Amino acid sequence: MKLRLSPRAEADLDSIAAYLAARDPQALQHVQDQLAAALRLLLDHPQAGRHVGRGLRRLSVPRLPYLIVYRVDEAAEAVAVATIRHTARRLDPAGIRWLMLPRGTDPHP
Repeated sequence: MKLRLSPRAEADLDSIAAYLAARDPQALQHVQDQLAAALRLLLDHPQAGRHVGRGLRRLSVPRLPYLIVYRVDEAAEAVAVATIRHTARRLDPAGIRWLMLPRGTDPHP
């Protein structure tokens, strides 16, 4: 399996890192390590997350208040991550729109 991060997921990771670097630099490496471990888990066990409808799955990051929303693309042998968000934040529908588009479609024309 390959890992594909949407532009939104990449921005989420950058935002998490910036927030922690400013507020709790000691926690930054721990959180990055745990998020990376969760993403690696999805590569080995893509069905690990809970099915939430429309082909989407959601994985709770162990010991952290983050959710990874993704889709398994069997044809491309890829895990496509739409968003990574803190559990206290609402899910932005724009964050998952990328997963609803047919493969190869540019979400930002």
